[in-house]
Parts: sequence; C-alpha cells; structure tokens
Amino acid sequence: MGRNSWVLKKDFLIIIYDYPRPLVNGKRECYRKGRNIKYRRDESIMVRDNREAETEMERRRRRRKAEKLRGLKRRRRRLVLAILAVLFLPIIGARIYFGVNPVILKNSVIDVELKDSVNLKKNIRYVFAGKASQVKITGSVDNTKEGDYRVTYSWRGRKKTVTVKVRDTKPPVLEMKNSYTVDLGGAVTADDFVKKVKDASEVSLKILNAKKWDKAGEYSISVEAKDIYGNKTTGKSKLILEEDKTPPEISGAEDTEILRMLKLRNAKPEEHICCEILRGDGITMKTWYSKADVALWGEDYIKANSKMKYIDGDWTVSLDVEPWKRTHGVSSKKVTSPSSPRYPTWLTGHVKEWAEKRLPTVTLCSTTGNELLEVWYYGDLLTVKGEPQSYIVDGDAAPGLVAARDPESGEEFVIFDGGQHGYDNMFCDEHNPAQLAHRPLQRYEIPASKLVLELGYNIDYEDEKESFEVDEADTVELVNGERMPWEQVKRDGIDYIALYYVNDKGKQLQILDAELA
Repeated sequence: MGRNSWVLKKDFLIIIYDYPRPLVNGKRECYRKGRNIKYRRDESIMVRDNREAETEMERRRRRRKAEKLRGLKRRRRRLVLAILAVLFLPIIGARIYFGVNPVILKNSVIDVELKDSVNLKKNIRYVFAGKASQVKITGSVDNTKEGDYRVTYSWRGRKKTVTVKVRDTKPPVLEMKNSYTVDLGGAVTADDFVKKVKDASEVSLKILNAKKWDKAGEYSISVEAKDIYGNKTTGKSKLILEEDKTPPEISGAEDTEILRMLKLRNAKPEEHICCEILRGDGITMKTWYSKADVALWGEDYIKANSKMKYIDGDWTVSLDVEPWKRTHGVSSKKVTSPSSPRYPTWLTGHVKEWAEKRLPTVTLCSTTGNELLEVWYYGDLLTVKGEPQSYIVDGDAAPGLVAARDPESGEEFVIFDGGQHGYDNMFCDEHNPAQLAHRPLQRYEIPASKLVLELGYNIDYEDEKESFEVDEADTVELVNGERMPWEQVKRDGIDYIALYYVNDKGKQLQILDAELA
C-alpha cells in the first residue's frame, strides 16, 4: 500500500496518496492525485486522516473567529474613544482657553477720529461667565487731542490692554463763496472767499495763487483750508476787482478843521494812495488818502499819526493834528512825547513791534524776524466758561513756563517763566531750583500764529528805590541771592503779563493772564 499524506489548504483538505500502478515500459510509476476525498483505497486509514484534518480545521476556525472577535472589540473601543474625543476635547479646550482669556475683544487697536465719541464697551466681543457691563475698564481717552491712549479691560483677575489712537484724518469742510468783489487796491484775504469752514481742530486759510492784483478785472482764486494736523481742502472762487470811483471819507477825526479839509477835497480815484495804520486792538489795516491830502500833510506824517478807533459799532480813522501844529508853529496845548520802548530784557531780540496802548504792548518774533510762532508750555490748562480757548496756568508741581518756537528755524525762546520773572518772583517768592529745572514743554494746540504781549509797569521803582537797598554798583539783591542792575530791575520787574495769539480772522485771543505783584 502506498504512503498517504494530507495537506490543509484554505477551507478544504487535500489528501495526497500513492498507489501502485502497472509497469510501464518495465518501470513502476505512482499516480499522485490531489483533490477532495472521493476515492479511498483503505477506508480506515482515510477516515482517520480525515478526522485529524477536520479537527485541525475546526481548531483553526475557532482561532480565526476568536481573533476576529478580538479585532472587532478593538475597533469598537477605538470608535468609542474617537467619539468621546470629538465630543469632549472641544469642551475641554474651550474651558482652558476661556480660563486664560475670559474677555474676548474685537480689536487690540481702536482708531478714533478726533472729537468723535468713544464707547470702549463696544469693543468687547464676548465675556466668559459674565456680561460686558461687569468688565472693569481703566484708563482715559481724550478725544479732543491727538495721541495714543492705553486702556485696560479687567475680568476675573485677567487683564487685556488695548491702544486707542485718536487722530484727525478728515480734511476741513470748506464752503466757498461764488465771488468776492473789492475795489482795486483794497485788501484781499482768504477769509473773504470763504462762506463756512468746519473741522475738528484749528484751521488756517491761505490763498494758493496770491499775487499783486493791480488791474481791474476777474481773477480765479484757489483757497486752501489746512488744519493743525496737516489735513487740507481746496476751494475755488472768483475775485472781482473794480475801480474805486468814490473818494475816501475819514470820520471821527478829533480836529474839526482837519476833518473839514479832508472831506472837502475831491481828488480823482487814481490820485489816491494807500496807507497802513494801526487799529486800537493792535491789528494793522489799510486806509486811503488823496494825493492832495498827502501833499498837505505829508505821507510820513499821515502814517505816523493816523489811528483807528472803534466808535459806534465801526472802526473810524482819526488824524492827530498836534504834532503838525507844533512843527508849523501853530499854538496848541502841551503834548508829552511818547514813551521809549520798554519791555523785559529776556525778550531782547524777539520784539517785532512795540506800542504804548492801554498797556505797553509788544509783538514777538524769532531772531530771523518770523512772527508766526508756535506756543509751548509747562503747566495746566484752565477752561473759562464762555471762552473757546484755554488759559495756561501754573502746574501742581512747579510754576508755569511759556515759550515760543519758530517752526521754520526751530529756534525756541522763553516768553514768560512763572518761577523767575516779575516782581513777586524777583523779590518775594522762593522756588525749588530742582522743580524749575524739570519742566517739560508740550505744544499749545494752535497753528503758528502772531503773538502779542501786554506788560504791566505800575510799580514806581524810582520813587521806592531806597527800599530796595541799591549798592554802590547800582545793583539790587534778588530773593534767590543773585544781584541785578537797577536799570534791569525796572525793565524786568513787571507786575502783570498777558499773552494773546491772533487767529486767522485777525482776532486776539488771550491764553495767559498773570498778576505778578
């Protein structure tokens, strides 16, 4: 009987057995056949082999089934864990995030237009476990002044700081007149062509194509409105120049004879000349005289002795006849000569004009002659009800300090030192030198302007000279121990000072008022 064997392959059993075959060509060959058991030569042997194979197959099937079940359980656990991760990880992450960031803000930098309202609560997007009204906001924002302001949001021990940037980015709103008509040779300013201008800050007006208009006719005019932060708007208008065929009329003259002669003269328009004269409020204006009047009185005399006074709601021109009478031997009452210019020594080199008005008055300038100056100060600003501008006053830590700066050259000089200048600071009040040395300046928010000072000299130093203990060298000891020449004391020892700036409409606005005695 041949040798039999079995092989398990996949899901069925292959029995390989040998059995003798007849001789072929003198040799015995074995026929090997593999298939499912169909033919058995030895029934008992084949049954035994088959049972062993089936047992092995069953064992392997059970093992595969167990492995399959274990794999299925593993997949189920992984699926459950994945589902739990999807459900709970966002919740856990949110808890951690909002624990660190309980307040969510819309912006870390807030842009605010100058003088626009600021609502810091609107910048809160979400508050964890609370309301926007419960969030504490510290820090202040001045929407009337450009700058960067720090504001802090606090909630549940956590803080977030944002920057509020106040800027003037909008150009002035300019409404122009269609045209402006003036007599040939008359004064023309940018304000003549502007109906209305609106802006969050101070605005200056300028004619861009200004020139000498010496012929009658119609001219195109471009006016630029520029605020102090550099925003510009340009408007168009027309200038109409007409020949002045009406002879000038001067009213309010103190001398009736002069008034009569000026009115009776009927010179032709082309024979008129223009004279610049000073108004009572310090503003220079132009007026017209006929050449016949000039021939009688003299151009220099008219310019020197013409004045403008505010009478009955209007500015009128008057001509002082007394100097002319004295020159020509005409009897007149005694007239005292005008006072010599007197102003503090610390302003030497910075006085453009001096005049004896209600008080001694000076117009300031830089050493280059520029009278359009910026104002810089140390101290506080005081707002007075009914007045648009603020007054510079002493600070809490140290006396005030006011300086002027030439924007073209960068030159800076002191206008008034509240710790050194004036009678009280020279002879009465003592100040800490360390405080006076540390007074950082900041700009007063107006454009470069014409600056005018009023000075009070009401102390009769000569009458009280003995009480000052003047030494042989003609010097006086000050409260700080220094000595000052007597003549300088009479100039620097003012008892009052007032500072004005002239706006674009020619109006003087006071920004400093200090009693010094």
